This record gives sequence, C-alpha cells and structure tokens, in this order.
Amino acid sequence: MPQLSNLTITGSLIAGYVVTVTTNVAMGTAYLVAVPAGEQAPSKVQIAAGQNYQGNAAVAQQTTVESTNITFPAITGLSSNTSYDVHCIHDASPVISGLIEGMDSTPMPSGIPRPAKGTVFTDPTYGTEIHRITDHVNDLTGTLPAWVRSEYSRWNPLNADESMFMFLATDGWIHIYDANTYQWIRKFTPTGEQTETLWHKTDPNLIYRLPPNGGLVMYTHNVLTDELITIADFANVAAIEGDPLLTDIRQVPGFENAARCRTKAEGRPSMDGRYWAFMVDAADFSGLGLMVYDLVANEITGTYVFATDGGGIGQPDHCSMSPSGEYIVASWYYPQDCSTRTGFQFYEPGGRGGLNNPCGAYAFSRDFTVGIALSEIGEHSDMVIDAAGYDWFVFIDFQQHSVQYDDNMVRSVRITPDAQGNQIYHNLVNFKSTVNGTAMHFSGASFNKPGWVLMSDYGSSAGWYNNSMWAMQVDVPNPAVYKLAHTQWAPGLGYFGEPHAAVNQDFSRIIWNTTWRSDQITDLEVFEIKINPADLVGNL
Repeated sequence: MPQLSNLTITGSLIAGYVVTVTTNVAMGTAYLVAVPAGEQAPSKVQIAAGQNYQGNAAVAQQTTVESTNITFPAITGLSSNTSYDVHCIHDASPVISGLIEGMDSTPMPSGIPRPAKGTVFTDPTYGTEIHRITDHVNDLTGTLPAWVRSEYSRWNPLNADESMFMFLATDGWIHIYDANTYQWIRKFTPTGEQTETLWHKTDPNLIYRLPPNGGLVMYTHNVLTDELITIADFANVAAIEGDPLLTDIRQVPGFENAARCRTKAEGRPSMDGRYWAFMVDAADFSGLGLMVYDLVANEITGTYVFATDGGGIGQPDHCSMSPSGEYIVASWYYPQDCSTRTGFQFYEPGGRGGLNNPCGAYAFSRDFTVGIALSEIGEHSDMVIDAAGYDWFVFIDFQQHSVQYDDNMVRSVRITPDAQGNQIYHNLVNFKSTVNGTAMHFSGASFNKPGWVLMSDYGSSAGWYNNSMWAMQVDVPNPAVYKLAHTQWAPGLGYFGEPHAAVNQDFSRIIWNTTWRSDQITDLEVFEIKINPADLVGNL
C-alpha cells in the first residue's frame, strides 16, 4: 500500500490552498477532503468519493499520481474564520476499495517483521492500519511479567470515553495504558485471581470488580487512585424477588451456603450496566444456582436453585447478562449438553430441555419464569443486540444434526421468539471445523453498531478464516462478512497466546493479542486496528 508523508499546505483563502504530499508509489490516484477541525475522519471510501464521515459532500480534490511528489489542485470554497483538517489517501489501483467484503482466502503472508511500537503497519492484504499498543519489555520497569495482554474477547478493553486501555499481565497486575498515545500509565493489583474487572459504563476512571474468585459484594475501583467503594452487598439488598423481607441472598432456600457470586470471568452486565448475571457458589466453588441483580434498585430480581429449580443440574461453564438486560444466559458443557440430559438431539422433539431441565446454552428471563433453549452445548459464543433492541446469541456449533442443520456452523438465534412462539435461527457460515480444526472467539460488545459481531480464529489449519479477524452480521440469514486483518497468531502457545480479539462499542477499534508468529509467549503484545464503522455495510 502507498505510504504518504511530508504534507505541506501553502496559499491563501482567496487564491486557494495548495496541498503537496510525498508518496512511495508513483502511480494511481490521490484524493483529498477538507472538513472542519475536530470532525470525525471520513473513511477511505468516503475520501475517494469527496464526502465527510456522514456521507455528505465535502470540500475535495483529486489528482493523477505521476511521480512521488503529489500536488493537488488548489482548494477553494473554504469558510473564513474556520479551521480545517485535511485527509489524504493515495490509491495505486484504479478503484478505491474500503474494507474487503466476503470470505477472502488470501493466506497470511510470511516474513513480515513485527512492527515497532509507535509505527503504523498496513495489512498487505486488507489495507487496514495496524497499530502496536504495547512493548512490555520497554514500557514497564522493575520485575517484568512474561506478557501483557487484552484479557478476553467478550470484554471491551477501552474505558467509557476511550481514553484508557486495561490489560492483564501474567503476574496478575492490571496495567493501564493511554488509548491515544499508547503510553503506559500505571499498574495496580486487585489482589487475587478472577476479580472480573470490567470498565464502568459512564465513569472513565472506574472499573467494576469482585473479590478474588467472587464474593457477596461488588466494588468500583478507581484505576488512577485505587479508591475502592462497595456498590453492592448481596447480603444486604432492598428486596429479593420483590419481597422486602428478604434482604440476604442466604435467606433463599438452597442458597444458605452462598459465599461467591461470579460469572467465571466471561460474563458482562446489560449494556447500560444495570442488570448483572451471577453464578451463586458455595465457598468450595460448588455451584448452587444463578441470580440476577439490579444495580439501580439494589434488588435481586430472580434466583434459580440448581437442586430444585434445575432438576439437579450442575454448575455451568459461565453465565452472562444479555445486552438488553432481559435475559441471563448460562452455558453448560459436557455432560450437561442437551442430548446427554434429554436423550434426544437438540433439533428433535424433546431435545431442548425446559425451564426445570435446562441444558446446553440456555436463556432465562431475569425473574427466571421463562426458559429458552439456545444451543445443544455451551461452546464459544457471545450476545449481540440488533437495531430493534432484540438480543441475539451467536455461537459455533460443532454438533452433527441433520441435512437442515449441518454441523460446524456459526449460527445465531434471536433469544426472544417471534409472535407465533418460533425461534429465529440463522445458519451464518459453514466452517467445516472437523476438517480444518477451527476454533474461534466472539466479541459482541459493539452495542452502538447493532447486529454485528467480531470473530477471531485461533485454531484452524486452512480455510478463508485461517489466522484472521472479521466482522459479520448476525441478525440476517445472508450476512455480510468483512475480513479485517491477519492476526499473525502462532500455534502451540496455549490459551494466553490466543488472539482474543475484542471490539469497542461502535466497532471503530479492534484490539487483539499476538506474538507476531513467534513461538515464544514472552513475545506476546497487544495491537489494534482502527476502521470507520460506516464501512461495515450490512445485507438486508
């Protein structure tokens, strides 16, 4: 891809301003737009079309590139007493293309050195700009951890105003980075494992967190001052299931030994931060049940006891609240999959369990009066909200079913059934995982880009998805797919060496971990790409 440098502007408002810039490729077409200073930058496609980020006509110029020194025709039509930002691109091909739509199978190129921190690397296949965020050996002082990484695909590593990143280090410390300059700010320790640190929904300096491995309280923690404030005490709530005489979770029959509330480090609250899903465990980590907590009302809206309400089912792998806050979803794995518990395949009559016999991935209303089966087994998944406010569950399905429901599919299901009570499933992409050994993570946290999920591969040996990240619709039967970049992932490094690509709230920033093909886990660093969400154009 062409690289631009040495941009200069000369001239005057009356005569016009002349922009010159240097390129490294003497062919193609260069494009320029001028927009009011501070306005969101347009995408490459919009610059080529002479548009601002909203798709409206902007002050623009273009010129044929015949040498490495590009001079644009004079810019006129600017308003007086107004500052402008100038955005230029150079396309060495006849047509500007934004993100690449479709299941492009170009393999990851080899021999590309790992970019240094502070440089921008353009993915040679997809044209996206890759920024290296961390260089933990030089960023940090004192005893160095083996790595610093973005913790999990479901968790947005950016804070409320996107000014800071939160990363996890191998020594258990949390590291805070400036999200604009990529400078390391500070570190702190939450004192223990699985404190489930999630950014506060509105305050950019706060995180939500639990005691180590869960407890009966929840805190906010100021990442700059370490001030810790208890914001929820499950032994002292206003009411449980509407009863003000019940104020302690241990008053619920079956929860007398409750000592830990947690999601097992995979859950999120509702997108407004109000409703929280928790597994309720005894001190020895044995599973007692589930509950939903309303942070605004300080009430436990519903409880579900495994021994009585769940027909003796055991502890799920994890649980999470849906984006809308209408549902809690628990994910059970073997031997609590649906075919084992019911004796039928998931897509056969009787194969989906029920409210008092849940199995696989299963959704409950937040008062636990409604149960909805989602999938045969709780594989990797996430939840996405669509433009109409419906929650969708998107997951990888490795199970063999029937001709209609082929195995090795990424599927989505709208959690709320339609008016006739039917569930809406979409078979999104067939990965044929048994052939290529596919494994992937999902990130559905882009609540301001509804209907889209970010996916990252970490276990395939072939296929268009190998060693890649892509954006995909989940709420239509024929989804648009956009390849974003190769992850430069290396196999054999275990769980913490996986990319775990995570997306921010508007799908403009994608953050992932990679050793850049090194087989040494100590080479693990954090990278990001930035895109214009408007370039993700969906199908109907």
